[in-house]
Amino acid sequence: MKLSDQEFRDLRLLIQRLCGIWLGDDKKYLIQSRLEPVLHRKKLHSYAELATKAADAQGALLQTDIVEAITTNETSFNRDGHPFEEFRKAILPLLIQTRAERQRTASLPFGKIRIWSAAASTGQEAYSLAIAILEFIKTQPRSGSDRFLVGPENFQILGTDISAEALRVAKAGQYNARDLDRGLDAESKRLYFVESNGRFEAVPPLKNMVEFQRLNLAQPMTDMSCFDVILCRNLLIYFDESTRRCVLEQLCARLSPGGILMLGAAESATALPKGVEQVQMGKTIVYRKSHVLC
Repeated sequence: MKLSDQEFRDLRLLIQRLCGIWLGDDKKYLIQSRLEPVLHRKKLHSYAELATKAADAQGALLQTDIVEAITTNETSFNRDGHPFEEFRKAILPLLIQTRAERQRTASLPFGKIRIWSAAASTGQEAYSLAIAILEFIKTQPRSGSDRFLVGPENFQILGTDISAEALRVAKAGQYNARDLDRGLDAESKRLYFVESNGRFEAVPPLKNMVEFQRLNLAQPMTDMSCFDVILCRNLLIYFDESTRRCVLEQLCARLSPGGILMLGAAESATALPKGVEQVQMGKTIVYRKSHVLC
């Protein structure tokens, strides 16, 4: 079914309103190819009818169908490699040291180190973080008088995404062999996944550290508390400048004092909010919040 120029403009604006994604003038074919199955499934006669019904107050289910069709759930374990290596080698020790100093000087409980995978897709990023934490814990001394030893119970990972279908996969924690081969070595696959009928499921120690929930980052994040580390990787590139700036401001506002924001390799945080500075950690650029109360 042909997509007219006016229908393309209307749907492009609707998509931006629904999920923040801005599709350029060269994305007309993408909208047509992604949404044509929705038209057939819903027995609609035109893209104009799709746009009209989705914009209606009763169009929530149709809006979900559009978002699911348009969003790209491309991800992999340990994507880009070095950010997860720096997370294990540099960021985790820094967080633990900072938390231990707070516990010692202010007599506060150690509590949980909270990590947010803000565009979690099908869950590989969140589980990669959990694997990095468990691998880090293995390197720590398990005896002696150090009262700041940490275990898996000291970490909490939240994964959020706008796609309900992607979150269904993430919550199940089940992947095929190709998924695991994209980013995991043989030892990690052996230790952290159990095979059953050709599928590989994350072991309980991984699943126990991670929870998932649906969230639209282009909407106000009024119910989100603060996190020690936030990853929002390879998402901002799909937003226009205004939406990008708004999302960055909201993410930085939800960083704990000293918290760290990690973006994708092709992304940068221009016009950083006050109190957030760019820091180089190995091959990875991160953005760290000053020690001001959240």
